Amino acid sequence: MFAEIKKYAKIMYEKDFIYGLNGSISSRFEDNAFLINKNTIFNDDNSFFIKLLLNENYKQYNACKYAKLHSKIYNSFSQAKVIAVVCTKDIMKICNGSSLKYQNQNIFIENELILQDMNVLIDKLRKNKSNFLMIKNFGLLIFDRDFNGLFSKIFDIDLQAKISL
Repeated sequence: MFAEIKKYAKIMYEKDFIYGLNGSISSRFEDNAFLINKNTIFNDDNSFFIKLLLNENYKQYNACKYAKLHSKIYNSFSQAKVIAVVCTKDIMKICNGSSLKYQNQNIFIENELILQDMNVLIDKLRKNKSNFLMIKNFGLLIFDRDFNGLFSKIFDIDLQAKISL
């Protein structure tokens, strides 16, 4: 499991999908646990990740600041096996606008206040069949069943963001 998530974390870092302490990537295990990046700048070894149990108090760990959000999504969607928060400069520019045209649909940007109420956020994700939200001053929140599907969507959305600007 470490090899696969390391590979994709490195891609995210190299493509500026995660930078500094912004952005995140995680992968769920079958035993109600998940791997997530820590609150550190990317490095290419296993120490960049921490394994957490769902529904833990994450404040005691050096886990990414989005650990609670990842846990809530894993608990709410059985098909969620991998999650990412993407903060490229193009996606952030779109997120500070009002919408993005993606696959012939207008994707409206959610207000950042949605992050304060996890139940509202989960309801919005349930209504959005694409398994992602774009959130003002936050970036792209996206999940999928595997890394290939996740990254296919991330690259499509990022490309559409570049084209739209």
